[in-house]
Amino acid sequence: MRALLEGVCEDKRVSGRDLRTKIDNLKLLLPNKNIIDALHHFRFTGNEAVHKLKAPEIEDVRLAIEVMQDLLNYLYELDYKAARLAKSRKGS
Repeated sequence: MRALLEGVCEDKRVSGRDLRTKIDNLKLLLPNKNIIDALHHFRFTGNEAVHKLKAPEIEDVRLAIEVMQDLLNYLYELDYKAARLAKSRKGS
């Protein structure tokens, strides 16, 4: 999840020297602070997994996957579908 989040930040040219700052700077692209807070959860979970060898709860993993799917849909798929709809309307 962390690597995917890093990739999104890179692709969207979100600035920051570390993941914490990059997540905070995603606020320019996302509609509310709750999403930013949820993304910080990935950072904490990743730190625990790497530094303390503590596996996350399975339900947390499921929710994290759903959050990332929604994030990708919001940042990429929604724009793509909206552009297709606009193009379709112009062709009518």
